Amino acid sequence: MSVNQEGRRGKNTDLSREVSQAVPLAVVTTNCKKSAEAIVGGI
Repeated sequence: MSVNQEGRRGKNTDLSREVSQAVPLAVVTTNCKKSAEAIVGGI
């Protein structure tokens, strides 16, 4: 049982690590799109 729980915990930490890396990327891309739209709209 303990081995199973440890394995699950490892997968969970990997997943949360992937998510925490993916979230800033998504934020950056949306910010870039918004600023690009603002620049294009300004011109």
